[in-house]
Amino acid sequence: MRHVISLALGLVSIATASDVAPATSNAPGDALRATDSSRTGAANATKRNVLFVISDDLRPELPCYGCSHVVAPRTTALAEESTKFTRAYAQQSLCAPSRNSFLSGRRPDATESWQFVDDFREIGPDWTTLPEAFKKAGYQSVGCGKVYHPGLPPNWDLPTSWDSRMNATWDDWMYPTEPQCPNNATWCSMPEDSVFEDTQTTRTALQLLDNVTASNETKPFFLAVGFRKPHLQW
Repeated sequence: MRHVISLALGLVSIATASDVAPATSNAPGDALRATDSSRTGAANATKRNVLFVISDDLRPELPCYGCSHVVAPRTTALAEESTKFTRAYAQQSLCAPSRNSFLSGRRPDATESWQFVDDFREIGPDWTTLPEAFKKAGYQSVGCGKVYHPGLPPNWDLPTSWDSRMNATWDDWMYPTEPQCPNNATWCSMPEDSVFEDTQTTRTALQLLDNVTASNETKPFFLAVGFRKPHLQW
């Protein structure tokens, strides 16, 4: 039986694939939970699959962290079956250096990434990243959306961190674009939600999930999914 480890917002959940209920919502985060037993493919029973979810700028203002006025049924359900971390802090109050830190496993004083100019590969060309560690351990290491900050490190740290099929067989997978409102307006109507970054990211994540769980695949997978919301365009 394959297993899935889901990580998000300091929550860690371990469940067998057949225990994960299909999603009943159209929200991007909900779609990723639709990992039923029909998608499991061939299994390596000694290694668990890993789903690593990143949500940009989402503070711990959720029911599981004491904010009962927030409506977040899926995250609440995940928290109820998870290990919840209450003392997990951002290493730096900016996107690029924070991602450089937790994806390399080193503090900013080691990565020397403090802003949106430098990245950890400049001083640590041989450092092993989180997705690379799984890759070296025999996993299919794949991802989509905003995992690394664009350009830091260059080219999403390909091919070092990721499966060789990324940007080759499986392309257009990182940080999709979406239309902006006219005149830099904060809000505007859109004809459909399929154009939004997170909708595109969810669609790619489900495609990657199909790829890494195909019947001819024997390796476990590490799948990183980076959502941009609630971070907005300004």
